[in-house]
Amino acid sequence: MARLQRKGRGCRLDPGLWLDSPPTGWRGRRRRCGLLNRTLNRRLDDIGLPKIQKLHKKDLPRRLPTAPVAMVWSPLPDGSPNVDANEPRYFWPGKEWVDWVGTDFYSRYGNWKHLKKFYSVFAKGKNKPFALTEWGLWGEDQPRYVKKLFRFMRQRDYADMLIYYQDFGSSNEFRIQNFPRSERTLKKKIDSRRFPKFAKNYPRFRR
Repeated sequence: MARLQRKGRGCRLDPGLWLDSPPTGWRGRRRRCGLLNRTLNRRLDDIGLPKIQKLHKKDLPRRLPTAPVAMVWSPLPDGSPNVDANEPRYFWPGKEWVDWVGTDFYSRYGNWKHLKKFYSVFAKGKNKPFALTEWGLWGEDQPRYVKKLFRFMRQRDYADMLIYYQDFGSSNEFRIQNFPRSERTLKKKIDSRRFPKFAKNYPRFRR
């Protein structure tokens, strides 16, 4: 994972930052990653965060190109453990630092009430596209869960992306192949014009 090091501490350039600190520290790191991804060495001082540190004697360029990335803010719908201090609102970094609102939602622990509230407050309420950045079957074959999830996404104007968590290897418990009835249901759902096989302008690599 790419890191930008400062005094031995890293800022991971991935869609999420693990909630391993109080909300104030997490929001600061989130904003720093947003600036590093979007404008790199601009405006860090405007929000009270240190500039990028030099690791070598060469001078840093005064301006760096904007990175072609989108920032996804993706906490759990209502925190884990489900206590007030873990609620998503405490970790909201501000609209300026968020391109997509996302969350995780699995069949075993999914709370539809929490998911609906999260969508209404942070996607629709903040006018941001919504993504299920992780969803999946967990523990048992539940085609009804797959149908309900797709219905939830279809009925909401800001819902634009969902990513099944397939995990790694051939024996993990999340693989869709472990759930044949749900796999058939999923294939039927995505076999339509609504879900293109490839994103627009997807990168093509030469061999």
